[in-house]
Amino acid sequence: MFKESVIESKKKKEFEKKQRLNALHLRNKFLGEWASTILGLSDNKKLQYINKVISTQFKKDANNFVIKKIE
Repeated sequence: MFKESVIESKKKKEFEKKQRLNALHLRNKFLGEWASTILGLSDNKKLQYINKVISTQFKKDANNFVIKKIE
């Protein structure tokens, strides 16, 4: 009984972590698309810019970095 609840709790935490990472990825992608449209970048540079913004989610202070990147 106890072992099963520990396993279920671990699975729930892993699922929540995965969902959070997916949400951050989408947020950064949409934010990058928005900013690149405002900057008027060409299609190739637009994709590069979006990829730079998306790749920041794994750094320690990712939120501040994304904000500075957009500024």
